Amino acid sequence: MTIRHGHSSSRYDRSSQSLTNEAKQFAKATDPQANLITYTEVKSREQALRDGLGDAFGVYQPDQTDVAICWRKDKWKQQLKETHKLTDKVWTDGQGNSHQTWVATVLLRHNNGHTLWVSLCHLPSNVEAGCNVDSNKQGAAWKSALPGWKSYWDNSRKQHKPTVGMVVADWNIDFHKQCWRQYVAGIWPNFWLSWRDPNMPPENKGTHGDRLIDASWASTKAKNCWLLPDDNSSDHRPWAQIVEWPA
Repeated sequence: MTIRHGHSSSRYDRSSQSLTNEAKQFAKATDPQANLITYTEVKSREQALRDGLGDAFGVYQPDQTDVAICWRKDKWKQQLKETHKLTDKVWTDGQGNSHQTWVATVLLRHNNGHTLWVSLCHLPSNVEAGCNVDSNKQGAAWKSALPGWKSYWDNSRKQHKPTVGMVVADWNIDFHKQCWRQYVAGIWPNFWLSWRDPNMPPENKGTHGDRLIDASWASTKAKNCWLLPDDNSSDHRPWAQIVEWPA
């Protein structure tokens, strides 16, 4: 009767088959047997994801983003799916490609009647300058996206009144650092970080090398949150959490 969430990332220079294999592990895993799975960096690889998860999961991978939200269909019924642009600020990568910052969002109704609003984003990279947001265009987009995401949540909460709200991202900041935990908490004062103590891993263990950049913030506290073994589909380390419905 809990939210059993697994998160991972693909990577564009890894094979589609590696993503399929990784998704199969998520779909059949017993620790946890995920009923919600989120992915970043899967654009153009939706079929590989579907091949791995099979018919047991619904999958939402919209064109505007490179993220995907997946849910076990025998546990959840999809009530809503949508995208939302968080900021008008754009940035250009090293290959000259222009990027916008969008989220994918679904509203899911659990068999027990509770609802979960989950919103997923791949935020701009190369934004962390110590405890400050870098002054580059990526940093400007990142800094603008967070309050945009909070405003979007505030409007969605009033409209849909979900039991639990959750935002998930490759944040591209290191949550091992207290300054970044405080920064995001300042934007989301009523949300809790999945990696809050006692879930925080050691300083030398993260989701991208030793950096703890993948995480969720939610309107209820995670009961457990832990790192999963590395897989071949990404240079990110997958992680999982258990979130219980509020009393």
